[in-house]
Amino acid sequence: MTTAKTNKPPVVILGGSSNALAVARSLGKHGVDIYLSVLERNCATFTRYAKKVFPIQDKKQVDAVWSDLLLRGSHPELHGSIIFPCNDDGLEFIARHRKELEAHYILDDSETDFVLAMLNKRKTMDMARAAGIPIPLYAAVERREDIAGIDRNIKFP
Repeated sequence: MTTAKTNKPPVVILGGSSNALAVARSLGKHGVDIYLSVLERNCATFTRYAKKVFPIQDKKQVDAVWSDLLLRGSHPELHGSIIFPCNDDGLEFIARHRKELEAHYILDDSETDFVLAMLNKRKTMDMARAAGIPIPLYAAVERREDIAGIDRNIKFP
């Protein structure tokens, strides 16, 4: 494997699977140092381009693992890295901790409220409807009793 070293900042990939692997390969081929934090035994953990992998044993631990990794100062070598989320958990972590993360890392310029809204399907559809964008018909079911009230004429698009 031949890679050219660059003065580019390292990248910390949060979450994902085959997409995290693709990002690691693509950037790693250009000499970017890659740090991965994904679920244990995820296909991305086997890439040769990862300088270090911070595995997550249980999906319920992502916030705790990433907080320790990025917010508690246990890995100062990661300061100055670009944080690259590759799944909803990564997007939500950045949105919820943006202020603290901005002090040490390079983040995208997304709007926290919009990111959190887009992670919520109902809020996304409400925003689309308010903007005049057509959305598919749907029925919200939160309790078993709600099923009886569903319009039987709703069809698959």
